[in-house]
Amino acid sequence: MRKLLVMLKDKKSLLIFLVFLPVTLVYSYLIAKYTTLGYIAALMSIFGAIVFFFILKNPFLGLLMVIFTLPFERLPTYDIGFFTLKLDQIFAGMTIISWILSVLTERKKIMSYPIGWPLIIFFFIVFLSTIFAVDFSRAVSVFIFTLFMAIVSVVAVNLIDSREKLMTLVRWLLVSAIVVTVFGLYQFLGDVVGLPIEFTGLKDIYTKAVLGFPRIQAFSMEPLYFANYLFIPLGIVAAIFFFKNKEAINVKTQIIILLLIITNIILGISRGAYIALVFFATFFLIFLAKKTITIKNFFIGSFVILFIAVSAYTFLSISRPDAVEKFTQHAQVEDFARGESVQKRLKDYEKAIIFWLESPIIGIGLGNYGPRYENYPAHDSVSDWEIVNNQYLESLTETGVLGLFFLILIIFIIFARSIIAYFKTKDTFLRAIMFGLMAALVAVLVQYNFFSTLYIMHIWILFALMIATQNIIFLSRKSI
Repeated sequence: MRKLLVMLKDKKSLLIFLVFLPVTLVYSYLIAKYTTLGYIAALMSIFGAIVFFFILKNPFLGLLMVIFTLPFERLPTYDIGFFTLKLDQIFAGMTIISWILSVLTERKKIMSYPIGWPLIIFFFIVFLSTIFAVDFSRAVSVFIFTLFMAIVSVVAVNLIDSREKLMTLVRWLLVSAIVVTVFGLYQFLGDVVGLPIEFTGLKDIYTKAVLGFPRIQAFSMEPLYFANYLFIPLGIVAAIFFFKNKEAINVKTQIIILLLIITNIILGISRGAYIALVFFATFFLIFLAKKTITIKNFFIGSFVILFIAVSAYTFLSISRPDAVEKFTQHAQVEDFARGESVQKRLKDYEKAIIFWLESPIIGIGLGNYGPRYENYPAHDSVSDWEIVNNQYLESLTETGVLGLFFLILIIFIIFARSIIAYFKTKDTFLRAIMFGLMAALVAVLVQYNFFSTLYIMHIWILFALMIATQNIIFLSRKSI
C-alpha cells in the first residue's frame, strides 16, 4: 500500500489509476451480472486490473509474470469459444501494451533483433499461404497466434536489457520450474494411490489405467510438451552447475533442481523427450568435455543417475507389479509394429508429404493440415484438429519450401550468433546461460521431430532469452 501511495504521487501514475478505477469497476459489475462465474469473475477482473496497473509502471514485471506462468499451459485456463485463454498469454498481452506505451512516452532504445528480416519474410510467406488456404478462418487464427508469439519474443528481448535483469529472470524461471516439478511428483504419486483426476490434474489418457502407471504432465497439455519446457530450466541450471557459477542460485539448489527436472522427464515417459535428453547430454559432453568429464563430476553424476533410477523404479513399482516391465517395453518402442503412437505418426508423415505436393512452394496454409486431413469439415463438427507430430514436415506442408527454409534460417541465425557470443564473453554467468540455452534449443529441435505446434509460448521465449543474452554479451565490457 505504501508503495502504491508513493507511485500515485507521480502525475502519470495518478492519471492511469484514475482512468483504470472507474473502467475496472464498471467492467467488474458487468461481469458479475452477466456471466455464470458472477462475483468470482468480478474479483478476478479487479485483481487483473491492479496487476495491469503495476505492469504499466514496470513492463519488466509483466515479463517476469510471463516467465513464471509459462508451464501453466492447461491449468488454470479459461475456454472462450474455440480459444483457450492462458495466464502467460494474459500477462504477455499486458506486457506488450505496457512496453509499447513506454517506448512511445520514454523513447527507449530498441534492442537488436537479428532475426527480424527473416521473420518478416517468413510471415509474408505465411500470409500468402493464408490467403490461398481452403480453410481461411483456421489459417487466420493460427497466423494471429503465431504472430502474437513473435511479438512477445521481440518485446522480451527489449525488456531483458541488462545482466541484472537476466539474472532476475533466471531466478523466476527456476522457481517456477521447482513449483511445477514438485507438483508433477505429487501428480504421479496421487494417481498411484488412487486420487481422482479432479485432484491430480491428469488427463484420462495419462493415468495409470492406460499403461499401468501414470505419466507426469503437470500443468501442460501433455508429457512431451512439459518435457519440452523443462529443457529450458534444465539447460540453464546444468550449465550454471558445470561453470561453477553461484550468483543466481547456490550449488545445493542447483542439484535439487537437476534431480527434480530429470525425474519429471523420466516419469513423463515420453520417448521423444528421452531422445532429446540424449542429444542434450551429448551436447554437454562434447562441447564442455573439460568441465563435465572430471572425477568430482563423475561421482556427482553417478549419484544423480542412481538417485533418479532408484526413484523412478520405486515410483513405478508402487504403481503396480509389472509397471517397470511395461515402462521398459514402452521406452524401447517394442510396440513399433502395432502401437498406435508410432504407426499413426508414420501415416501422418506420409499424408503430410502428399498434402505438401498439392502446393509445394507456399504450402496449403498455416494450420490447414488438420482441416485437409478431415477433408475440410465444418468447424463446429471437430473437437480437435489432427497435427503431423513433426514440426518440420508440418511447416513444409502448410508453408511450403519457402516457409520451411526461412524457419530453419531463423533458427540457424539464433544458434550461430549464440556461438559467437559464447566465445566472445569471459563472464562465467553469461557464458553459462548462453551455453545452457543452446543446449535447450538442441533438445527442443530434436523434440520437434515428435510434435508440431509453432505457437508455443516457451519456445518463442527461448528464442528471446538467447537473443537477449547475445545482446547483453555484445554490449558488455567483459566481452573482449
